[in-house]
Amino acid sequence: MSEKNFKVPGVDIGNNVATYVTRVTINTNSETVLDSIAASASVRLVDYSLTLYQGRGVVGQRILTTFDLSAANGSSQTYGSVSVNREEYIGTPAITWTTRTSNFGNTSIRSVAFGNNLWVAAGGGYSAAQLRTSTDAITWVTRESNYGNYGIRSVAFGNNLWVIGGYFGDIRTSTDAITWVTRTSNFNYTHVESLAFANSLWVAGGGGGMEQSGQIRTSTDAITWTTRTSNFDNGGTCFIFSVAYGNSLWVAGGYAGQLRTSTDAITWVTRTSNFGAYQSIRSVAYGNSLWVAGGYAGQLRTSTDAITWTTRTSNFGNHIRSVAYNIVWVAAGDGGDIRTSTDAITWTTRASNFGNTRISSVAYGNNLWVAGGYYGQLRTSSSVASAAAIPATVSAYVAQSWTTQTSNFGNTRIRSVAYGNSLWVTGGYAGQLRTSTDAITWTTRTSNFGNTIIYSVAYGNSLWVAGGTSGQLRTSTDAITWVTRTSNFGNTIIYSVAYGNNLWVAGGTYGQLRTSTDAITWTTRTSNFDITHIYSVVFANSLWVAGGFSGQLRTSTDAITWTTQTSNFGATHIISIAYGNSLWVAGGYAGQLRTAVESDNTFKLAATVTSAGVEAINVATAIVQRTVVTA
Repeated sequence: MSEKNFKVPGVDIGNNVATYVTRVTINTNSETVLDSIAASASVRLVDYSLTLYQGRGVVGQRILTTFDLSAANGSSQTYGSVSVNREEYIGTPAITWTTRTSNFGNTSIRSVAFGNNLWVAAGGGYSAAQLRTSTDAITWVTRESNYGNYGIRSVAFGNNLWVIGGYFGDIRTSTDAITWVTRTSNFNYTHVESLAFANSLWVAGGGGGMEQSGQIRTSTDAITWTTRTSNFDNGGTCFIFSVAYGNSLWVAGGYAGQLRTSTDAITWVTRTSNFGAYQSIRSVAYGNSLWVAGGYAGQLRTSTDAITWTTRTSNFGNHIRSVAYNIVWVAAGDGGDIRTSTDAITWTTRASNFGNTRISSVAYGNNLWVAGGYYGQLRTSSSVASAAAIPATVSAYVAQSWTTQTSNFGNTRIRSVAYGNSLWVTGGYAGQLRTSTDAITWTTRTSNFGNTIIYSVAYGNSLWVAGGTSGQLRTSTDAITWVTRTSNFGNTIIYSVAYGNNLWVAGGTYGQLRTSTDAITWTTRTSNFDITHIYSVVFANSLWVAGGFSGQLRTSTDAITWTTQTSNFGATHIISIAYGNSLWVAGGYAGQLRTAVESDNTFKLAATVTSAGVEAINVATAIVQRTVVTA
């Protein structure tokens, strides 16, 4: 391994002086990066391994490996460690779909589900029930379901148990999806169309002939099922096609647009779905604080409370058979139609590769979307990027400079740290928020964000402001009591909040930007980001600077009129911008880092900052020098 002294200006480096860095940030998928740390930091790495870079990264994955650091002069004293992290990478899920061999032959797939690191697909019509399992949704293994000659209509996983239901009320359970046990569902001769588990309860919905409309059963163990009154009507032909749970509420939808809600799955209240008498609801789902219902003739409705439903344009035409959410909304149905949406209002058509074949079910699990339909057709869409496309960060921390503190966040991710008025404030996932006067002892505070993410915390003009998921925004004078404010961001994410020149500025997804003098009343501004995301907003040296998706960068003197600047980031995202010592610094994905100076009121970016002597990889370093004299 090569070693290279990193000389600190004005300091004579001798045998009694170990010069090292407190932080080095580098992007790489190569082992060469470890040599580059030793070369630039005057330290050497001992017994290292890069097995963590083998394979593929996934959404939200963080990989951590620690290496020892010792003095460049060969001293056995350990100064710190190197932590290697692969940061969060959000791909573009449900856009590109790949054909897989399901082994169903010409038998229809009616339902797909994921649980306990396993995919299960089930189907069949008035013919032998088919069931397959897979660990990767690529290779599928045929299983014996004990279902006989009639099809499976629904499969679900919950409480370490697989449950399947279908024609003539048959229900089976399994702990491994291989060995299945017959249960008594009390559905008699009606069909089980939908199964769901939530809040320690199984709920099964269905219906059919013999004057048994809108059948609902509940169970705590999927063995003993209790009949409930669903209040679904229309004689013996009314099916409950979908049952779902979210935000402490059960919702059931079915024939002729009928929809019911319940807090306990026992007492069901009739709601007006706006679907019409001949427009059945085929699927109901909850995600991102929103209910979505889809059905016949491409009808689609949304609701925040499952009581008042708003009609949306789905662009389907054909029937919608399945709706699901994870990062994006996905709706699928007849004619091989698949649409995606970030807000369930504007829907984009995707190429499903199903042709004109009906898609009966879509589900998400383990960073993968899976869609199944008629004639055994099955497709997958990954939200995983290739290893080369995933940002990797190598950071060298020196023990004397960095001390581990207990944040009280547990395993929850911290997204923002800010200081103001002699107080530290941190915010992150699940609405977690902590305060500290010394950054050592942290006190848990109630942020009123619920389970949503706090992406940004800032202080200015004697006020704390926090912004996050679904346009959530809170203010506080003491960081203890937080007041909910209307940000006008709707359901879009607030990624960054900043204060400067007597003005608050908030930026987020789709180029959304708002300003406020008091953080209470927010005014919409045109950011010129088009529909690309704003990840960072900062004010310094009488200038506002905003950066974000695909290297987009804008500047403004008043946060109202924004001027497009050339960032030299190309298509790489800008994640963070800071100002100090008469220099602007911007950092982003793939270790990209740029510096800029202001000249004649023009924001000009310099070339990429790279460490010398490292070949074939793009390296960006941000070095804080420190000298320690060893005895």
